[in-house]
Amino acid sequence: MRSVPQIIKIVRARSVEGLSLTSNLAELIAYSITFSYNARLGYGFSTYGELVSCWAQDIALVGLLLHFRGGIRGKAIVGAAAYCALLYAFLSGAVPMPVLTWLQASTIAIVALGGRLPQILMNHKRGDSGQLSAATSALNLAGNAARVFTTLTLTGDGLNLVGAFVQAGLNATLLFQCYATHRRRRPGGDLAPPPEPLAGEGDNDAPPAADATVPALGLAGV
Repeated sequence: MRSVPQIIKIVRARSVEGLSLTSNLAELIAYSITFSYNARLGYGFSTYGELVSCWAQDIALVGLLLHFRGGIRGKAIVGAAAYCALLYAFLSGAVPMPVLTWLQASTIAIVALGGRLPQILMNHKRGDSGQLSAATSALNLAGNAARVFTTLTLTGDGLNLVGAFVQAGLNATLLFQCYATHRRRRPGGDLAPPPEPLAGEGDNDAPPAADATVPALGLAGV
């Protein structure tokens, strides 16, 4: 349930500030390819079953991103129909196995260039990680470690192994960016809100009050 913390954070904040739609779409496609590749090769479900949960959570994330951004409902419907057709082609055998194997190899680049780097670069450009969930990044990293273990012990598939290592490195980078943002948002950090002024503070900026004794002295001298 790696994306549940991210989903909860978006719903509570009602904001997708700092989250990359490109990253989530690329990740969704990569998971679809990897699931289809493993299923078509007949690998045990225990070696890739977690992808079903990841796939469902990515669909929820993309839906939330589209909902809170607004103004792209028509494009979202067309994109959903195209995605369903593509997934059917992967699983039904309409896409030849050599092509699917090549696509599985390309998921390393899809996740790196499309799924993680846009989010990493956005965080770097903004100077903070926005609504990105540190818990989700940590769970992603833990999932990568588990996938490395299951691949080594059950299938030994080189493509799956390299992909898991690359994703682990990228997820570790995102986790570090979340940690850095958390530190900067703490009191005294660069992103911490300014402290509330104390009662009476700032009164020194007001113009000095007129001395009420001056007019009285003037009248007394007339």
